Amino acid sequence: PVYIVDDHPAVTVAPSTPPCKYQSVQFTAQQYSVGAIGAFYWDFGDGTNSGFSSTYATIKHIYQKAGSYNVTLKVKDMNGCVITAAQQAPVIVYGPTAAFSNPAGTCLQKGGAITFNDLSATDGSHAIATWNWSFGDNTAQSYTAGPFAHAYATVGAYTVMLKVTDTYGCTDSVVKVNAVTITNPKAAFTLSDTLRCSSNNISFINQSSGSSLTYAWSFGDGQQSTQPSPVHSYASEGVYSVALAIKDVFGCTDSAYKTNALTIANPHASFNLLDTFISCPPLIVSPQNTSQAYRSSYWDFKDGTSSILTNPEHAYVQGGLYKLTLIVTGYGACVDSAARLITVKGP
Repeated sequence: PVYIVDDHPAVTVAPSTPPCKYQSVQFTAQQYSVGAIGAFYWDFGDGTNSGFSSTYATIKHIYQKAGSYNVTLKVKDMNGCVITAAQQAPVIVYGPTAAFSNPAGTCLQKGGAITFNDLSATDGSHAIATWNWSFGDNTAQSYTAGPFAHAYATVGAYTVMLKVTDTYGCTDSVVKVNAVTITNPKAAFTLSDTLRCSSNNISFINQSSGSSLTYAWSFGDGQQSTQPSPVHSYASEGVYSVALAIKDVFGCTDSAYKTNALTIANPHASFNLLDTFISCPPLIVSPQNTSQAYRSSYWDFKDGTSSILTNPEHAYVQGGLYKLTLIVTGYGACVDSAARLITVKGP
């Protein structure tokens, strides 16, 4: 048998009034012979289509943007012929587009205040009526006009959401993850040593907190550094105060100052000795260590014996001349020495 098909289907749209974007729109093919049409294909006019299917006599679609869309229906009949039917009037979709910008952050020193710049756009027909902000710190605010600002009370990174509603009742929202960073830089440091010899390295250990910090160290001897944790040596003995100033990515600052933070002192060996001469051995000596800025002692009695005691006692049992020597080690790679000549007469 030969089948002659001459269907020209029409398209109906629901709802009949212009929808908002993100709202489901239903398209229905009408005025066709049910047995004669085998498949339906919808081109929604927004760059998307349904493909052919026998189940698409009625189909729903959601538009993501406001605009005017020309919808086309194609049907394939039982003979494989394709017939095209266009929606007589374009589908009008309303709705605003939410958008905003803001400074990346600030610090609590400056009040934690952020001003949000609304970049939302209307659909060209309906003004925006309300702006609903969620600032990410468990606070929200609804506005009917700008400006839009919020003061954050604690340090952190905050995700911000803006929802706009226009006079037609359409809405749109945008979420920015970690849109705002609130800082509160704190300068802090410690030293590897508080007593050290001159020309010996001291590590300045940064313990500051903050975001993308820059550093300005002042070591108290006219020298400076911009390293996070610098190493520095002092050329001269003395007592030095140290300062650290920091600045974060938002220009927020803090400083730490330690008065008389460290002492630079080289070891100075000296000792007292009451008896340095005897006419007949033994000679008992008890040298008293009077050295300064040292951490260890080494006594060389020059008779083949030695001691590491601070104040040793020693007996010379044979006659001779002895150069009693004290070597003291300071706080670092530094030493000093002192000596006295001892005379023991006799065999």
